[in-house]
Amino acid sequence: MTNDCLLQQAKSHRCRLSAPLMGFPGAKLTGTSVKENLCDSTKQLATLLALAAKVEPDIVMPMMDLSIECEAMGLPICFPENESPSVKAHPVHSSLDLQTLKPFQVEQGRVQVFLDTITGLKKHTDAAVCAYVCGPFTLAGLLMGATKILMASYDDSQGVKEIISFCGDFIEKYSKALEVHGADSICILDPTAVMLSPDTFAEFAGNYVEKVVAALNIPSILHICGNTTHLIGKMVDTGVQGLSLDMDVDIAEILKIVPKNVVIMGNIDSKNLMPSGTPRAIESETENLLRLTEDFDNFIPATGCDLPPETPIENIIAFSTTVKQWKK
Repeated sequence: MTNDCLLQQAKSHRCRLSAPLMGFPGAKLTGTSVKENLCDSTKQLATLLALAAKVEPDIVMPMMDLSIECEAMGLPICFPENESPSVKAHPVHSSLDLQTLKPFQVEQGRVQVFLDTITGLKKHTDAAVCAYVCGPFTLAGLLMGATKILMASYDDSQGVKEIISFCGDFIEKYSKALEVHGADSICILDPTAVMLSPDTFAEFAGNYVEKVVAALNIPSILHICGNTTHLIGKMVDTGVQGLSLDMDVDIAEILKIVPKNVVIMGNIDSKNLMPSGTPRAIESETENLLRLTEDFDNFIPATGCDLPPETPIENIIAFSTTVKQWKK
């Protein structure tokens, strides 16, 4: 697969592609819990396929879980039944603590669960399969604590960079494994990086994302939650083929300034509208987004971020149907 395929896919359809960031809401269709899906590839695959059959997206993703890499490194994880898991402790205080962490191996934690889920999605759906990995800066923040890494970036910048580099190497190995197991693209999730200025983003996040991107033979997408307007240029500089932008970003304005060979994905409200709105309200907002972006071929409609478990399936269908019926 060439590194142009995501852009080619976006341009080659008469209709817009549909790419809701979904997963958790599908648990209702299979009578399973979020925890069951995140721990069992057979259950997660069944849930995602049931959801895809209802929604008919053009791009499918596994369930979003930022604890995968931390768990594989040996960190303890808090695992609610129907919410996203989280890291219980932040054991890394300096680069000396890196020796206490486990190197990447596919049999550690739930890595194999997600590798098998990607393989199953590739085998059982015609949609493009996009896998998630944690971004280097965010993963380092999970190891250290978000406040600690921000402070240490000033007090011990070299030590922090060693930790981020360690995380980047781990993510690169995981990304390559996902590629081997069938992923058509990799979405790098780096939400903690939204707190950085453009210059510090380039120094502590962008440089390490760039290394992961360069190691892949498939397209990569960078997703950062929140208002990333101040970071767009530096995000593009990482070499990713796509940017996934949250609801706080003015997509129409961003499309005017990014290079035409960079795909922009987003950004229907995933926090309030999708979980709590009516299908008609979602149709209206989606139509408005499509009108605002109709002059740009490098745009893929998506939700601004991952959809929470309580999101009604009917609302996701309303989004996807509206997108697919829209003619360029």
